[in-house]
Amino acid sequence: MTEQPPVQLGSMRTIPSRMSFSQCSTLLYGEFGAVPLVLAHDIIMVQDNSSITVTVRLEASAPVPIVLKSNLLDPNFDYDFTDEIDDGTQYMRGGKLYKRPYGWMRIALNVIGKYDDDDWLGPMGVRKESSNMEWPVSYHGTNEDGRTSIAEEGYLLSKCKRFAYGIGIYSTPSIAVAEKYAEAFKHKEGLYVGVMQNRVKNEKLTVISAKECGDEDEYWVQENEKFIRPYGLCLKKLC
Repeated sequence: MTEQPPVQLGSMRTIPSRMSFSQCSTLLYGEFGAVPLVLAHDIIMVQDNSSITVTVRLEASAPVPIVLKSNLLDPNFDYDFTDEIDDGTQYMRGGKLYKRPYGWMRIALNVIGKYDDDDWLGPMGVRKESSNMEWPVSYHGTNEDGRTSIAEEGYLLSKCKRFAYGIGIYSTPSIAVAEKYAEAFKHKEGLYVGVMQNRVKNEKLTVISAKECGDEDEYWVQENEKFIRPYGLCLKKLC
């Protein structure tokens, strides 16, 4: 494929290829980095003898900083909660309440096929109900080095330093609580914060009540590092 000039938001891009639409989407995403793309507008496909030319009008709701290597990401499962509001609708995951990250942009990690099966993620798509084999959702606040390490290697007890309520990997069902433990970082002219989104197995999981931990929501302590898996990075612009 001939090298193309950089893509600009709102511009048109023509891709001569035999790629599926999802592959084209991934390619375009890779040129932007971690930017939420909406590829549902002005799609034109013209086939000639050797290729399909796909012309797509690109739009983005809110550019976000590139904080992880592209091979760690899966843009097909990104979800922009930035402008969504909690209307009281309840969503369940793994038998526990899933508190969606309203006000954040969720960048999906590349985890499909990474483990023995994908049952821990449950069925794909937006849904309110829980499935039998999936794990509940939690959040973990950390710094830049922590985000990179967790995305690349997963959670490692050997890298943990504080065990106030017993040895284990700490997370919480509330992104507001997790944000308190996340270090803000600068990107260009903006200030951002990032929180890891995980699935946690109920087995070996200790729940510390909000009253006991003195916070606004529970702490979850997973003593087995293999039973908590990161699957997304939630980003929010502070200013």
